[in-house]
Amino acid sequence: AEFATILALEKFLLLIGCYAYLAFRGFDLGIYVVHVVVSVASCSVQWRRVGFSLARAFPVHVPLVVDYARRYWPVYASLFAQAAYGHASRLIIEARRGLMVFASVSLALQTLNALSIAQSQVDRHFRPALNAAAAARDASVLAVLWWKYAAWYVLPLAVCAYVIGAFATPIVGALFGEHWRSAAKPLEVMAPLIVTIPILRFVDTIAVSIGVQRSTLLVNIAAATILIVLLMSLSVERPLADWLRCIVIVQVLHAAIGGLVVVRALRSVPPRPSSGAAA
Repeated sequence: AEFATILALEKFLLLIGCYAYLAFRGFDLGIYVVHVVVSVASCSVQWRRVGFSLARAFPVHVPLVVDYARRYWPVYASLFAQAAYGHASRLIIEARRGLMVFASVSLALQTLNALSIAQSQVDRHFRPALNAAAAARDASVLAVLWWKYAAWYVLPLAVCAYVIGAFATPIVGALFGEHWRSAAKPLEVMAPLIVTIPILRFVDTIAVSIGVQRSTLLVNIAAATILIVLLMSLSVERPLADWLRCIVIVQVLHAAIGGLVVVRALRSVPPRPSSGAAA
């Protein structure tokens, strides 16, 4: 609760600081200085409040850290590769289509990200059972967990995606005003991303549990490379919707191929008895 309070104050101060700077100086490099100052101040307060106690409670064991990095570096590399969807793609769009188009796409993505706030809580609920079932190669339990995940989380997000796609224009008008009406089309086209992202998370969780994260890393790198090449090769004369559909289509194929890799790996090894999976 204390940590959440500090973060809330940080965001509030950042909002006030940016608003004041923009009012007096306009948008220039100083806005980034405001961001750095507020972030450093927040980190300093966090360290003073909890940092020393954390250091005493969790001493750093270098061999353990090295072993952890050796085992799980493909997971972190996969996360960097997946940044092609939200970060590298926007930078390419800005470079080739201009700042206003970049701003419209960013507003649409931020709106969609707001619906993914529950992702960490859903993952926390499902991950222990997923890990146990995947480690035991228990396909029947994994199937049950998948259908629960789909019914409780993916299906409601699919309904949200449909509603957002159908009412993108009034949603953008209500959230950002008529001045940013151009963000409505990006929001409409990219609405399916709120469905494919949790599916990717589900696939990645199982991949780590069964030890095939290197295979899914190759899928992640291939998807990121294909997306970047597509966005770099598209003509600037093509409608923005075509650019954004490339992002959606690549992520759909990414999730499908990653899922096939995991399913094939599960079928290649017979199930092992595990009380955790049964539980």
